[in-house]
Amino acid sequence: MAIPPIDENGWRLYDGELHIVWMTTPPAPDSLLECINCGCKTGCKTQRCSCMKVALQCTDVCTCVGSTNGKDSDELSEVGPDECIKLSDIGIIGQNEVTKSSMVYAAPEVLQSCKYSTTSDVYSLGLVFWEMWYSSKVFSEILPLEKREFMTKVVGGYRPQQHECKITLAKVQTIINYCWAGNEEMRITASRCYINLFDVLKEFRETNNH
Repeated sequence: MAIPPIDENGWRLYDGELHIVWMTTPPAPDSLLECINCGCKTGCKTQRCSCMKVALQCTDVCTCVGSTNGKDSDELSEVGPDECIKLSDIGIIGQNEVTKSSMVYAAPEVLQSCKYSTTSDVYSLGLVFWEMWYSSKVFSEILPLEKREFMTKVVGGYRPQQHECKITLAKVQTIINYCWAGNEEMRITASRCYINLFDVLKEFRETNNH
């Protein structure tokens, strides 16, 4: 039985000594090894931004000014020319990572174990609904907090406190409560949110027309 040459199977003969060949290919694709950043001066709104071109959010490495692509942006939505509101992702694009900027919108189970599901999205949707309804930032009354302290409060059932609102509709808050329920099984679906909100709007219009 012929023994294969040792210098062709993970070893290399150099100056009469054997050396381990640790790898023959790059440790990662060039796209990962290359540090992508931008220096936009117009808010990172188009594909001219090197970060947006590869579907990444701007980071502190970028030298851009007034970024609307993550770094400097607190905006959750953008109103288009047709007056339709387009909601963006909560968190980092393509990553299941809870960061300081996105943890306030993360469901209790996500904060505890990074366990994601559609019900986690509904929880985040409930917080967005609350911000739209009360025109205020969620948890502004207790932030800033360390991640562990914030997680303890949310897992313990703490939710944004009700603010004054020009239009009082208890059913809207009820829908929000169902969205951000601590028990995942108690949360309503996105389609049910739509139906319930449509019913509230219809009832409000009928009431104000009489």
